[in-house]
Amino acid sequence: MFAHLIRSCLHLFTPRHSNNHRPKIFHPKSLVVLAAMVVGLNSGIRPLAGFSGGVLGYASDIQITQVFEQINSQRVEAGLPGLKLNDKLSEAARRKASDMFVSDYWAHVNPITGREPWYFFDAVGYDYRYAGENMARDFSTTAPMIKAWMNSTTHRDNIVSSRYQETGIAVVNGVLNGVETTLVIQLFGTKKTAVAAVPQITSTGLQAESLAKAPAVLPAETEKTSVAVRSPLVSPFDLSKSLALATLGLLAVVLMVDSVIIWRRRIPRLVGHNWAHLMFLIALTGVVSIMSQGVIQ
Repeated sequence: MFAHLIRSCLHLFTPRHSNNHRPKIFHPKSLVVLAAMVVGLNSGIRPLAGFSGGVLGYASDIQITQVFEQINSQRVEAGLPGLKLNDKLSEAARRKASDMFVSDYWAHVNPITGREPWYFFDAVGYDYRYAGENMARDFSTTAPMIKAWMNSTTHRDNIVSSRYQETGIAVVNGVLNGVETTLVIQLFGTKKTAVAAVPQITSTGLQAESLAKAPAVLPAETEKTSVAVRSPLVSPFDLSKSLALATLGLLAVVLMVDSVIIWRRRIPRLVGHNWAHLMFLIALTGVVSIMSQGVIQ
């Protein structure tokens, strides 16, 4: 039994007379089967990874306190004072996240009702002079999300704007476009009574100035959901990425072993060059490795 298993592995992964001196895994039919297996496993990752303590669902490890602290850290590095956490703005952020889940959209403006972000500021009674919103989804941890915002000019301008004095944050789990996800909404604001009406130049982010109700600066991200959904044992995105890297790594190793054996045995073969295939796999692995999770708005 063990000897048969060894022969099967050698037949699958090394060049032998039984496979026409080409690892069976590189035969067209085998590659089709491998691709089907990867797709099948990947499609089952989300529900399996989301199972934790009997509760099914995808959630992130993002915490409101983490977002608040890291945002203020960025401001301090830019020579600005930290923002104060405002309960009204946090409630407005929660309502914005809920509105996106209910109307099933991912945008600053509700395409169905036409509600702009400023609607939620007004709804909670936050009388703003300046307002802004940053949003993100599908991130599993806080740091990559903050990095994505800081790498975006418009989102960064909200984070390090001297206009803003307060912030509200919401992290909410739900289903958007048929996919379980985590929305992060961060609202920025300064009350009318807090600053003098001094004109300032702003960048092209999503913003609003209350006196004219005109677009000003606005990026938004959400707060920790109050829904009873537990964090998964492992991120579905990370698991999918690991599966892809493992598959590419296996093929790369088999190619290298195949090249060494063919070279040592001087076996002629009318197939493509292994080094070209290997370079392609390495490049593809590099692309998968730098893939990041999550999108911002």
